[in-house]
Amino acid sequence: MSTHTIRPARRDDAEGILACLQALSAQDDAEHAALAGDYLRHGFGPNRIFQTVVVAAGARIDGVAVFFPTFSTQRGRPGVYVQDLYLAPPLRGQGFGRRLLAAVRSQAAGWGADHLLLMVARSNQDGAGFYDRLGFRPLDRYAPLLLEGAALADLETDP
Repeated sequence: MSTHTIRPARRDDAEGILACLQALSAQDDAEHAALAGDYLRHGFGPNRIFQTVVVAAGARIDGVAVFFPTFSTQRGRPGVYVQDLYLAPPLRGQGFGRRLLAAVRSQAAGWGADHLLLMVARSNQDGAGFYDRLGFRPLDRYAPLLLEGAALADLETDP
């Protein structure tokens, strides 16, 4: 029997959240620049812009779902975007991923979310299979795009 629980994150979980998200970045072969202070400032401060639910065994954090509200102008309804979903490998295949997403859905019901969006790394075949089994479908008409750094700063300069 597992001693793990799923609950909303607390400020004192910031280091555990960081460790999980660093592991996720490593798994996806992606750079990870965020620090625990970034999570504290933006996830728990007065201007909170994201929420987190965790899988915890006592003070140890073994899984996270980081999410925030979205709005679909096509649907005319709010939704929820799951930025990150991570489970430590020993917990995978035990229903914790589904339970994390259910906890996100429960939190997002408070703002009327009627859909859930996320992305999965192309290299993460296990994750893609998990999402497929839950009924997620690709949005073939849309491709994620990113603008950052100097190109982002250039938006504010006159052409």
